[in-house]
Amino acid sequence: MAEVKNHNYAFEALKAMPPDQTRGIFIPEIYRTFESGDRFFIDWESQEGTAVDSIARAIGLLTSIQAPPGQKPGPVGGDRIRYHPGFGSKTSHTKAP
Repeated sequence: MAEVKNHNYAFEALKAMPPDQTRGIFIPEIYRTFESGDRFFIDWESQEGTAVDSIARAIGLLTSIQAPPGQKPGPVGGDRIRYHPGFGSKTSHTKAP
């Protein structure tokens, strides 16, 4: 699934950064995913509490992550965007490059 690929890309990119830059920033690890009917579920790590300053730092850090070489707009590795409220069918009509 495209959203999981994007999430895992950000998770791995954050793990590769120096710990002093990422301290207090949390991207949950995905344990498993599954579908039930037309719904998609992600089982991921949880963490208690949210601090506004760490959210602001996380946004700044995440926007500094470079896309993979040759990546075009859309999901990492190309795929259809699924389960987005903007698509009546819940899936984009075309596959991202």
